[in-house]
Amino acid sequence: MNPKVSIIIPCYNASLFIDELVASLKSMTFVDWECIFIINGSTDDTINKLEALKIDDRFIIVTTEQNGVSNARNIGLKQAKGKYIQFLDVDDFLQNNKISSHVEFLENNNSIDVVFSGALYFENNNLEDAYIASWSIKAPVRELDGDADFTYLKLLEGNRLVISGPMFRRNLSAINNGFLENLNYNEDWEFWLRLSRNDARFKFVEPEDSKSLIRIHASNCSKNLNGMYSSELLIYKSIIADKNSKELHLKIAKKYYLRTWLEIIKRQLKGDAINVLKIYKTLKSTSLLKLQ
Repeated sequence: MNPKVSIIIPCYNASLFIDELVASLKSMTFVDWECIFIINGSTDDTINKLEALKIDDRFIIVTTEQNGVSNARNIGLKQAKGKYIQFLDVDDFLQNNKISSHVEFLENNNSIDVVFSGALYFENNNLEDAYIASWSIKAPVRELDGDADFTYLKLLEGNRLVISGPMFRRNLSAINNGFLENLNYNEDWEFWLRLSRNDARFKFVEPEDSKSLIRIHASNCSKNLNGMYSSELLIYKSIIADKNSKELHLKIAKKYYLRTWLEIIKRQLKGDAINVLKIYKTLKSTSLLKLQ
């Protein structure tokens, strides 16, 4: 019998995090899951640590070349047998009740396609002092709750979801093409935009102990501001160029496209690690995304 949930975790040189992550997965209140680790070209002993997990047949180990996190997640989607999909980064955690509460809601609400919760952030492996990020206080994730078009409009303002925040039904047609592998940053934002664009209904569900726990450290991809801003502009530019975009969607995409450029210029003037010329050249040389 297939598991209820497929947890998909890309791994690249993740040896330091494996033991603690596996222990946290085994301690969750929900047990009917498979966990698909995609070893994405690791050169440390990640594979040795994961191979030791094979005594628990819920863990599935897939090895692949280093082709990026989007490629790894797409491989996981193809391998997944669960009714529901849960993404997770190897250096992060889920609170113990996250999967059980989301599964329970989806099982009892057939009109909802994606359930999601908020996130807490922690540093130096200190989970006891996990905190709510200042940006998420100003733009709470619960505001994405609504019908598909409402969620899409809210998401156009910017990404509020962490990759492990949502759980969604595997049978959604919009996931067939997976993540866009030519998008190096904000690929998760484009994915959530595409789900809502294709009529997926999102619902905020966050009972006690149901958040994602996100680690802050120097190697976080979000530290590459030039890459993050370039991909954000490319997503907006692709929506603006798409003849299937609705008039209201075009209006909002144009608004935030310009606002993003203003933010980039403002941050460079302040001396932040932003290079306006580099972002412009990247945007000019990159083909528009093929939005599904």
